[in-house]
Amino acid sequence: MISQEEAVDTCLDYMGKRMRGEIPLYRTKFNNINNALGGSIEPNSILTLAGISGSGKSTMATQIIYSVIDNLNEEGKEGVALRFNFEMLAFKTVGREFASIAKKSVGSLYSQKEALSPEEYERIKRYIAPKVKQKNVFYVEEPETVLGIINTIYYYWQQMCEIPKKKEMLFIAEIDHALLIDGNGEEDKEKIDKLMR
Repeated sequence: MISQEEAVDTCLDYMGKRMRGEIPLYRTKFNNINNALGGSIEPNSILTLAGISGSGKSTMATQIIYSVIDNLNEEGKEGVALRFNFEMLAFKTVGREFASIAKKSVGSLYSQKEALSPEEYERIKRYIAPKVKQKNVFYVEEPETVLGIINTIYYYWQQMCEIPKKKEMLFIAEIDHALLIDGNGEEDKEKIDKLMR
């Protein structure tokens, strides 16, 4: 239990650290998301994206992770993401990123209605894939128990940050797992689209 006095002192300490720039802020490329989060993502925070299946949660999470890591790289800093993909295989997630960069639909990349042209395939293979490969992202595709997830996060954090003495590296753990919820699919998509502008 925390007393009101302790909460006030903690809040003042937090405000002072923010004022002095002692708490790192991790911005995305989406101003609406940054604004919704109070300016940026803070260390040790948990973000929850909720919506019905197909509303864009996984795509939004990918865009947030990649943009934060890209921004860090531009500043000469490092970030790593560990993604628990219990809904979608890693290659499908990468395919969505290809589609986003290529400004194509995922269906067109996978030749659902008509075959992807050899020129488009070569463009993705030569110019887009190498950029996506450079992302410091790792995937866990096998469902795990809560304890298994915690142990995996700790193991990867040790391997990527603690053992190599990179404690300043941003470590992002994402769990992509849908729960059935009530909602309006089109409304959810519109809200997510608005945030990603």
